[in-house]
Amino acid sequence: MSFTSYEFKDLRQSFIQYYPEFSAKKYYSKIYLIIRELGESGMILVDRKNCTYRYTSNYSKEEILNFSSLDTNELIRKNLLIEHNNVLDNIELLHNEINAYYSYSGKFPIISDAIGTLIKNKKKELILLRAELNALKNILEIQY
Repeated sequence: MSFTSYEFKDLRQSFIQYYPEFSAKKYYSKIYLIIRELGESGMILVDRKNCTYRYTSNYSKEEILNFSSLDTNELIRKNLLIEHNNVLDNIELLHNEINAYYSYSGKFPIISDAIGTLIKNKKKELILLRAELNALKNILEIQY
């Protein structure tokens, strides 16, 4: 909502109007902290010239919702990139592990059948990781 030169008591009353469960006096400090944090973040303007501060909305409701959705989208994108890098690391690790199995299979021919089973299982894991990597690439290309 838009407001100009509201005192804290006015904002508290508006807050309680939308969230009646916060009407008890024990929530006074909680609401006050929320308003102060909004002021410190620049979401609302605080006029500190008088002994009672005056608060004014700095953004429309739509702008605030857009800010939060941009932050959420950026957070999702960062997490997807981290996941993408983890999958790439796992693929590289599996390639190296498979190469080591081939090496040990040549050194110890007696257990080469058992090592062959390990290689087959690791190749299946590799296929799944490549599919996950493709899925992550596709998700990262989505414009949201």
